[in-house]
Amino acid sequence: MKSFVIALIAVYSIAMNNSEVWAQLTDSSQVNQSSLLQPPPYLRVSPHSTRPPYPIGYVDQMPVYPGGNEAILRFIAENTVYPAAATQAGRVYVSFWVTGEGKIDSTKITKGLEPVLDAEALRVINSLGRFVPGAQNGRPVAIPYTVPVDFPPAPMEPSKHRRKRKG
Repeated sequence: MKSFVIALIAVYSIAMNNSEVWAQLTDSSQVNQSSLLQPPPYLRVSPHSTRPPYPIGYVDQMPVYPGGNEAILRFIAENTVYPAAATQAGRVYVSFWVTGEGKIDSTKITKGLEPVLDAEALRVINSLGRFVPGAQNGRPVAIPYTVPVDFPPAPMEPSKHRRKRKG
């Protein structure tokens, strides 16, 4: 009988707590109604933005750098400077958005090597000129783009003391 009374009291206290919670949830004065109607922050877009509020899986026309892919890779190769403080060699991938106006926006490192090389890759990509913007349904839209930036091994300085060959 004693355990029955304890169980009854426990159930009653849980029911009271749940009814209090339910009363708070149904009280409309405590709920911010405007927040219920807005999309989550990652989907909010300015009304003047050409960036779609959702990821595009297919576009009618991809953005094009003047001169094509060969020109963008040539520009990157000619303008990339291997930093003296760098200790690695390899490839850094940089992602960015090409806006509806053809400008580069929101650059970020997708796969990096080390901070010095990542900073150099961002510098080179941010110095690219305008693209011909991509289009979806005949309207210019922002489209994500990713390019590699190669950092070959630094040239070795010739040694002052060369070994003489026997022979």
